[in-house]
Amino acid sequence: MLSRLYVRNYALIEEQELLFAPGFTVLTGETGAGKSILLNAFQLVLGQRADPEALRNKQEKCVVEAEFRLGKRFAALFEALDMDFEEHCLIRREIHPAGRSRAFVNDSPVLLDRLKALSAHLVEIHSQHDQLLIHEHGFQMDLLDLLLTDRKVLEDFRSAWIQHGNSKATLRAFEQEMGTEAADPDYLKFLLEELDTHGPRPGELAKLESRSDLLSNAEQILSVTAQLIRQLDQDDSGPLGQLGHMEAEMNRLSSRWPDAEPLRSKLSLIAEELSDWRRELENALTPVENDPQVLKEVDGRLNAYQGLFHKHKLQTEDQLIELQSELRRRIDFMESGAERLDELRQALVQSEKNLEEKADALHAERLKLGKHMEAEIRGSLEQLEMPRARLNAVIERKEGITERGADRLVWMFSANPGSDAKELKKVGSGGELSRVMLALKSMIARHQELPTVLFDEIDSGISGKAAARMAEALRDLGGNMQLLAITHLPQVAASGQQHWRVRKDQENDRTRTSVQPLSDDERIEEIARLMSSEGITEAARAQARELLAVNESV
Repeated sequence: MLSRLYVRNYALIEEQELLFAPGFTVLTGETGAGKSILLNAFQLVLGQRADPEALRNKQEKCVVEAEFRLGKRFAALFEALDMDFEEHCLIRREIHPAGRSRAFVNDSPVLLDRLKALSAHLVEIHSQHDQLLIHEHGFQMDLLDLLLTDRKVLEDFRSAWIQHGNSKATLRAFEQEMGTEAADPDYLKFLLEELDTHGPRPGELAKLESRSDLLSNAEQILSVTAQLIRQLDQDDSGPLGQLGHMEAEMNRLSSRWPDAEPLRSKLSLIAEELSDWRRELENALTPVENDPQVLKEVDGRLNAYQGLFHKHKLQTEDQLIELQSELRRRIDFMESGAERLDELRQALVQSEKNLEEKADALHAERLKLGKHMEAEIRGSLEQLEMPRARLNAVIERKEGITERGADRLVWMFSANPGSDAKELKKVGSGGELSRVMLALKSMIARHQELPTVLFDEIDSGISGKAAARMAEALRDLGGNMQLLAITHLPQVAASGQQHWRVRKDQENDRTRTSVQPLSDDERIEEIARLMSSEGITEAARAQARELLAVNESV
């Protein structure tokens, strides 16, 4: 159950702390006092989207905290959501001035989807706008499924629906891929054989081009280098012979002229360097061959590369290698595609058959539940001063299956005996819809064992004896769970075990909303205000005392 709600810096609320008791709590207040603000703050901490404009002071962060006392049966839920379970569960929501929003459960940060999943099991909120949902097929089906005794039937159908969707998507994607492989497989094999024959390799093209250049100029290279070597090797007239004579002369000179020794050493190094250069030149000629046949072979390989580049509109060996791999993949895919396509089609047929079976099982469970629901709702409507009203869930098996099953659900409503049942959306008045929705929501709360239920003006459009019956129904419901109700009805306000009043005050040109628990005397005044449209009178106070006395005696 909800034990505490704390709000700071939210809209017209500066700072407010509410401590809630078990049972039935009512909240009242004049129109515009801020009841909706309090409700919005509560929904914020339960995972509603944050609005930075809601900050009262734009320079400070907004904080909303909700504390729940939970039984150990919630431990499995927390484990499923990967949260630490504590019997005193604290949920906190923060909105920072910059617009950033954060959520915490027991001081651990959580994502909003996890927070929403948790709060859906802690609180059920029904607002005035929810009455419009009763006409929506999705809401009607969800309402029906919430009450299923065998939840596994619903889970099995949803799993089958997902599996069937995956099977269709996989087959569609494969068929599209097969469509892109519409080329002639023999032609693809020819292209692959051509690439396999030439065997493109990374870096080979540059080596071939370099070798082709060398072979093309081999004759000139060999001719020039041979002439250089001959010039060097001439006996006395060549450079090496001349340097030898010069070195001998310097040896004799340095023996008589010590200062010439450095010059002799340099000359000796020059002669040695030239001799080494001659040997290196000769060694460099080793790979140079003047062989037209080899050149023809190299140029043939280059021409093959250029032909492949031109044919496939590519530029590098890596691209040719990628094409080679892609062709091999496409050929393998086409050869095995027919078999794979047949497997996927068979899988789709099987998933469709399984989906039909699960939809049939779900339909059978819903039919059984529909009859049970009708009896339970009939009892609730009798308690709400609609003794002859009937609400029937007409469930029909339809053609085709959607994510909600293969059922068509229509609520047929009759408020009076002797009148034909018609679709609820065509016959229900505002007051009747309020009572029908209360009956449905009460049923959900009982079956789901929700710790806390909040009704926001579910009594809208109700008056007279029906209002008294609704007050009794809410009081009885509050005997089995924690029930909060925002109301304008004095009968409902008087039936609460705890009574809070929402009020709006102005101070120093500042407007603020506050919530206070009411004493017995204050409660008489508030209920009298709800009963009288022309100010609080003694007669209204007397009626308020009488309402409170009646409820205290129950």
